[in-house]
Formats: sequence, C-alpha cells, structure tokens
Amino acid sequence: MWNVAGWQNGIKNTRVLGCSLPHRNLDESEIRFSQIMKYGILILLLTIGLGRVSAQGNADAIKGVWLSENKRLKVEIYAVNNVYFGKILWLYEQNDPETGKPKLDKENPDPNKRSRPLIGLQVLKDFRFKDGFWQDGYVYNSQNGNTYACEIWLEGKDMLVLRGYWGFVYHTEKWTRVKGWCANVSAAA
Repeated sequence: MWNVAGWQNGIKNTRVLGCSLPHRNLDESEIRFSQIMKYGILILLLTIGLGRVSAQGNADAIKGVWLSENKRLKVEIYAVNNVYFGKILWLYEQNDPETGKPKLDKENPDPNKRSRPLIGLQVLKDFRFKDGFWQDGYVYNSQNGNTYACEIWLEGKDMLVLRGYWGFVYHTEKWTRVKGWCANVSAAA
C-alpha cells in the first residue's frame, strides 16, 4: 500500500498526474550527476538555438561570397524575388589536369549537361527564408552529380552552415564569408 502523503518503507512517493509513483532516495553523486545533465542539456539547446536566431528577420544576411569548408570552392549567394540561389565563382583547381581546359560538370546524370563549365554553375537553388533560416532548397554536388534537399542557417554573420539531406542521413558543412570579393551579389539566376 502506497502512502500518498509521504514516506512508507523508506521509499518516497511522488504524485504525477494524480497518480502516486514511488522512487528511492538518491545519493549525493546521483543528484550531482542529474543536475549536471539538466544544465548540460539546457546549454546545448541554447547553443543550437542561438546559431539559428542570429539571422532572424534578415533574409538578405546570407547574400555574399562564401568559401567552402575544404577551401576549394567559392560560391556567390544572391536573391531573385526573395528566393535564394548560389553559383560557383571560383575553384581551387579551375582547369581539368587531363585536358588543361576549364573543369566541366562531367558527373551530371544528364549527358546534355556534362559540357557545362563548373565556374558559373548554380549549385544552390530555391531557398526561402522562413523561421530564421533558409529552407526548402537544394544543393547540387558536382563531384558526384547528385542533388540533395538542403537547409542553411548562419552562426554569426560570417559563418554559414549548410546541411544537405539524403533521406534520414545528412551532411553538414560550415562555410566562411569572403570579405572584399568583388561579386555582383544581386545577379539574376
């Protein structure tokens, strides 16, 4: 028999949604661990939330030139009618070592598009700014010819986080803003 008002047989009863649930006394180390976990989870949630809040209300904060995480690609992000796109402006290795000519989109699944140069190629498309980040867009990976659902947010004003999804699997990259690059950030698609 449970004693709803307090203790019985060294076990404290706790009322949850009108029901009495027993629990044992916790020792000091378990209490400390529990408190650390609560604060750790709170700090983690705040950290994740603050990164996405930084661009809230400023849809154009994403516009500019960005250097990829591996530093082999610069992409210009621009808007057309409040929809955001990105095109390749610069490659670390601009010419194909085999041909000596500009690199082409040779991994594209559409044979008719394999002769397109990578410089100027649109790799980000159809992003819309909602709820403090850019979503419902796509990223094209010219290294394998695949297109992935994608979302983007800013961590501060000079760090872009791009996350591409393949079903339940995702890949995240952090790009840095390139300052002083003379690009036309209002270019049309």
